[in-house]
Amino acid sequence: MKNIIWFIIGIVIVGLSVGFYVYNKPVADIDDVSHDIEITASALFDKFEVDEAAANSMYLDKVILVSGSISSITGIGTNEASVTLETGSPLFGVSCSIDSENISSINDLKVGDHVKIKGWCTGMLMDVVLNRCTIVE
Repeated sequence: MKNIIWFIIGIVIVGLSVGFYVYNKPVADIDDVSHDIEITASALFDKFEVDEAAANSMYLDKVILVSGSISSITGIGTNEASVTLETGSPLFGVSCSIDSENISSINDLKVGDHVKIKGWCTGMLMDVVLNRCTIVE
C-alpha cells in the first residue's frame, strides 16, 4: 500500500513539473521565425472565400508574409493594435493583430500605405485573421 501512495505522489510531482515547464516556456518571437508562405492579402482572402476547408489545410497555423494596402488601423497607443489589409471586398479584409512587442512599428503607418506583415494564420472568422504580427516593410 505504501508503494502505491509513493507512486501516485511521484506521478503528481512529474505532472506538476511538466505543467510548470509548459506554462513558463517562452513563445517564439515572430521576428525570429521564417515565413512559410508569401501571398497578397486579396489572394489569401480569395482562397478562404472560395474553399475555406482547403485554405485551412494550406494556411492554418503557418507563418504567412502577407502584402497589401492598409484599409484601417485600430488601437494605436494601446497594447492591442490591429491593422486590416484591403482585399477587394467592401466588407472584409485580412486582420493582423500586432504583437505587443512590435506595437511601435505601426506608429508611422497610415491608411493606404502598402505594407508586408508577417504573422500566424488562425483561419477565417469574417476576416482572415493573422495573430502575433510584425511589420516587415
